[in-house]
Amino acid sequence: MIYEGEYTSQISFPLGGIGSGSIGLGGNGMLVDWEIFNRPAKGSLNGRTHMAVKAKTKQGVKTRVLSGDLTQNLTGQYQKKNYTGFGYGPAGDTMCGFPHFKKVVFEGKFPIARLTFTDEEFPARISMTAFNPFIPLDADNSSIPAAFFELEVENTSQEEMEYQLAFSLMNPFEVSENQYREQENCRMITLKHAGVAPEDTAYGDLTIATDHADVLWQSYWYRGGWQDPIVTFWNDFNSMEDVKERLYETPGQRDGSTLIAKISAAPGQARKVRFVLAWNVPNNYNYWNPEADKTPWKNYYAVLFGDSVESAVYALKNWESLYGRTLRFQKALFETTLDPVIIEAVSATMSVLKSPTVLRLADGSFYGWEGVHEEAGSCEGTCQHVWNYAYALCFLFPELERSIRDLEFTYSTYENGWMVFRMSLPLGSPKGTFRACVDGQMGSVIKCCREWKISGDDQWLRRNWDNIKKILAYAWSEENPDEWDRDKDGVLEGRQHHTLDMELFGPSSWLESMYLAALEAAAEMADYLGDTKEAEKYREIFQKGYQWTRDNLFNGSYFIQKLDLADKGVLEHFGCEDVYWNEEAGEIKYQIGEGSILDQLLGQWHCLINGLGDVLDREQMNLALESMM
Repeated sequence: MIYEGEYTSQISFPLGGIGSGSIGLGGNGMLVDWEIFNRPAKGSLNGRTHMAVKAKTKQGVKTRVLSGDLTQNLTGQYQKKNYTGFGYGPAGDTMCGFPHFKKVVFEGKFPIARLTFTDEEFPARISMTAFNPFIPLDADNSSIPAAFFELEVENTSQEEMEYQLAFSLMNPFEVSENQYREQENCRMITLKHAGVAPEDTAYGDLTIATDHADVLWQSYWYRGGWQDPIVTFWNDFNSMEDVKERLYETPGQRDGSTLIAKISAAPGQARKVRFVLAWNVPNNYNYWNPEADKTPWKNYYAVLFGDSVESAVYALKNWESLYGRTLRFQKALFETTLDPVIIEAVSATMSVLKSPTVLRLADGSFYGWEGVHEEAGSCEGTCQHVWNYAYALCFLFPELERSIRDLEFTYSTYENGWMVFRMSLPLGSPKGTFRACVDGQMGSVIKCCREWKISGDDQWLRRNWDNIKKILAYAWSEENPDEWDRDKDGVLEGRQHHTLDMELFGPSSWLESMYLAALEAAAEMADYLGDTKEAEKYREIFQKGYQWTRDNLFNGSYFIQKLDLADKGVLEHFGCEDVYWNEEAGEIKYQIGEGSILDQLLGQWHCLINGLGDVLDREQMNLALESMM
């Protein structure tokens, strides 16, 4: 988890709340990937936003941008602004060309990052601790739209030293209005989108704040052409004189601002300063579908906080608790006896929850993409079969996971039990008519059992029981055109859409184990609720399917799919031979057949995690695992 030199070049450590978007902390200390504007923005920078430090010595002033070497895109080939293309060199927004630290060490133990900056020619060692609260079972305090920074300056010289820590933030909006203010012992500069109504999707405001008492500020950088704003600021900062306030009476365009904390330190002494960068871009909308309803909705963080000032003040006032609880979780994870590779894999993938992959809707409900492209989400709808594989949310923030089930039943389920596996936004949009996904729908039954067990909320289970029965019964429903298990013998047949975005046409342990796990989960829930008749039905179907799977889907080494690949009739029955028939080979395409697929034990994996019984023969499973390995 310690990265130096070239190994820092691909780091973007997300700083942001659940569903609030995030700003990436680069491996060299830069603030990159400004994904706070309600969509992904990989590779983006916000002007010349940066942190810097000044030391006043007897010999004069020494200044450094608080970052290390720039190691990416040195030719300019991948820039997306003016003066782009091969040969133009690094973007000016990177602060390349200004003095920076020669050595940076990045320690990444999500949800907390620690960086150390050193330079033999600078009389201090600077440490940065950066985080956003990640507190299991406290979703709201884990959803604050802010990045938290604590800077520690250790005087490595032989004399008393004055240091100034400067946080410069560019107003990202076309028409900018910046204002310094003090509130509840916090000092801050707020940057707004001037002339835009707060309910407009283009509206936003950002705030840099500190609870340090001795501060300087400059609400506006000098407004000039070419490189005048940054050069003027740096010349002012790089002098013995203190930076002075500057004001303009009219709004500008992407104006810069700087908040500075002043400290003094004796030789060997270390002093700390806290900064918060908070944002508020409250109004989200469906930008990805040209035909979608463009009615905006509020991000949940905008329900919790009226603007970025409120979230910044809250962050600073509650810093000790928010950081302490986050640190407690980090230690609980990293001090386990698991292999460090496993711990890092767990912590790194958890960071997705602090990325633009996820949203929180106005009522706090959770919504997620399958992933993100550079500038747009990828595959909308908290996709059932994709999110089947995610297990951090349900254990760490179970109320958010339960909200997914509630949304599915409210907005994605037809009366006959057919679930649409992608949910469209804004809520209430047409459900869509694409076929149900068998692993996604069976996964929803399993996850309902899981959510009930984790929460212990019997009322939640009772409220959703009719829906749970309905989506499971769709497997054998006459209204299911894909005929998954029309004869209720516990064996999936028919046309089975799945997470690889195509269909299987014969039984496989992969999808069959998901079906059997759903039956097992439903029987357990029915028992608890006293629905004896349903429990007996589910167990009867389960036993038939379990025995058939044991006798027919294991080849002695691993589980297979049972299908005559030359049987074109099954495709003709469902009217899809034009897609799935390989005329040249004379067989059905995209099937498992006699192959060994990794997910052949997927249903059993869910059962083991959720305290359910075996849905596959234990001896056969062990042999299958050996074969996969």
